[in-house]
Amino acid sequence: MTSCVFVLPTDVRSGEICYLLVCARRGRCDDDMLWLRYSEDFPFKQLNLTPGKGVPVNTCAFEFFDDGRKYRSTETVYADDWFVLYRATDRRRAFNEYCIYYESLNQVISLLWE
Repeated sequence: MTSCVFVLPTDVRSGEICYLLVCARRGRCDDDMLWLRYSEDFPFKQLNLTPGKGVPVNTCAFEFFDDGRKYRSTETVYADDWFVLYRATDRRRAFNEYCIYYESLNQVISLLWE
């Protein structure tokens, strides 16, 4: 299995951008959030989890668990899709999402950055 560090975009590996990494696995009843890591300067810390589903809807990670869809490139997602917001001005704040899929584990790691 390839180390996650080797497949992350270069800007993230070099520490030049703020990021959030979230790992989720499909469980029997819902998606289990296994772990969450982020840089100190990442602007959001609380995920907008979907009751009974775990992973936030309207994200690449959710689509993998919902219908098996996999993205091979970076996709645009929005702060209100992934995070609990405290300011209305953050509502359509755009982020990049890049997913690393581990089908044998029924698991996905999402990398998010601005």
